[in-house]
Amino acid sequence: MVEYNTGAKIKPQHRLSIRGFDFCDKAVTLFTGRGTNDGDFGEYPATGTKIETPMCEVVYFNDDGKLTAGELYYDLMTMLMQLGHIKEPAKQ
Repeated sequence: MVEYNTGAKIKPQHRLSIRGFDFCDKAVTLFTGRGTNDGDFGEYPATGTKIETPMCEVVYFNDDGKLTAGELYYDLMTMLMQLGHIKEPAKQ
């Protein structure tokens, strides 16, 4: 189970497509997150729906090469649409 600060509970599917980049004091990883919503997602109840969304993680290292911080970015709108909590925006 993966739980992020949004309170999202997503059971991960153990199949990732990963691309990584190293920039001396930081590393960037692009990947596709896949999982099943089997717990509350903030104010939304569990749906049991499988989701898939692009994600990006940035981690920072100190001069000794030790990890000091990290950030995770993902497409929340796509996740909420896949779960059926919001409708897709109208095409113009």
